[in-house]
Amino acid sequence: MHPESDPLAQHFPSPEELRVLEERWQKGVLKSRVDSILHFTTQNRDELAERLGDAADPSAIVRTLQALIAEKGSAHLAAELKDQIKEMQAEIWYRGERGETDQFKIKQEWTQRHALAWRMWRIKEYLFAAERSSGIIAEQLKRTGTD
Repeated sequence: MHPESDPLAQHFPSPEELRVLEERWQKGVLKSRVDSILHFTTQNRDELAERLGDAADPSAIVRTLQALIAEKGSAHLAAELKDQIKEMQAEIWYRGERGETDQFKIKQEWTQRHALAWRMWRIKEYLFAAERSSGIIAEQLKRTGTD
């Protein structure tokens, strides 16, 4: 498959990012990403099943799930928005400590400087967590398919 036609190509982590993701995985920081992925799997069960066809092995399931998350740009939009708001609030507090008080301006600047990279990183976290949780995801998809 050519990288241009691979929806996941832009989300491949660099070696340094991979090291950070592995460290976050080992510390349990990405647990909430697995929860979001399982929710996404349930919510998108029909589309996943259609894309998978007869493929049932965990690697095919995860690859299909990863592609769908990458295409949609999210696994749990509400949780992501909440997390972005927390990041903005932290920036407001930090800059407030330096005497900056224009919260609207701080939010605009955070969005311009960090929002795209933040979202790209979140997708990398999802894709990494999906790969590490392939068995759980396959089982979840199998269970939701029989409900």
